[in-house]
Amino acid sequence: MVTVEGLVETPSDERNSELSPDGRFLAYQTNESGRSEIYVRPYPQTVNGRWQVSTTGGAQPGWTHDGHELLYLDGSGHLTMVPVDPAGTSFRAGVASTLLSSNAYGGGFAWRSYDVSQDGRRFLMIKYVSAGSDAEPPANFVVVEHWTEELKRLLPPN
Repeated sequence: MVTVEGLVETPSDERNSELSPDGRFLAYQTNESGRSEIYVRPYPQTVNGRWQVSTTGGAQPGWTHDGHELLYLDGSGHLTMVPVDPAGTSFRAGVASTLLSSNAYGGGFAWRSYDVSQDGRRFLMIKYVSAGSDAEPPANFVVVEHWTEELKRLLPPN
């Protein structure tokens, strides 16, 4: 029998949680202050601490692959980065800085609409186009099914 237990349970709306790469911290967004903000708690004992990361609104938190930065969309929808110290015994965050000052990416989605490359130098983002916009939809869209089989066929085994 599997027992299900909530990690963070409050009367507020908590969403978009993500574990740090080392599995020690849980980042999530909550509206407990009256607007959506980003918080971090220790994992798995989430009751042992809580740190607010964003100060001007926040949504869609995500960690870089090395765990040295926490990313999120600020209250204006700008992609924001906060350096963190993953080696400490407690969570420590630095000063937030704006990485992309355009709210065309990520707005309007309930889930995280971006990801960061393994090396932390590139981003893949969903661009939001508002209703009534004169932006042209893409001419085509390619879906690749069973791509791992194609990769096996193209790359010989070692």
